Amino acid sequence: REHAPRVWQWVRREVHGTSTDDYIMSMRAGGHAQERKFSEAKGGGFFFFSTDKRYIVKTLDGEEHRTLLQILPAYCRYM
Repeated sequence: REHAPRVWQWVRREVHGTSTDDYIMSMRAGGHAQERKFSEAKGGGFFFFSTDKRYIVKTLDGEEHRTLLQILPAYCRYM
């Protein structure tokens, strides 16, 4: 499940200059599964790395999800 996909699309496009197509291609590159690593941090979860190592996606637990949504407007203003 994605959290605020339109916001992250905006961050990728407007802040980092990455198109949605480029992002999708990186995440699907070669049709292979992305590398996955378990986080040893407090929240745990998994990090998924695109095959070209350009992007990292992290799973979120409920508390992390709530915190992300709470800080997201300020984060976007900062960016």
